[in-house]
Amino acid sequence: MRRDCTVIQDTEPLEAAVRRMKEQSCPMLPVVHASRVIGMLSMENVGEWAMIQTALRQAESPSRV
Repeated sequence: MRRDCTVIQDTEPLEAAVRRMKEQSCPMLPVVHASRVIGMLSMENVGEWAMIQTALRQAESPSRV
């Protein structure tokens, strides 16, 4: 565990969290709510989320023939 990585609040936008992970070279950050750790956010999680969002958008758009 690295001590130089900050935490992120559960209310922070995803973009801000990703920016902070990149700026601090931290591939993972604890997510807190009311000073309690409620989860972890990793660059891998963000990548998976982005792939799912892309697949959902493609599934919703009409097929081009």
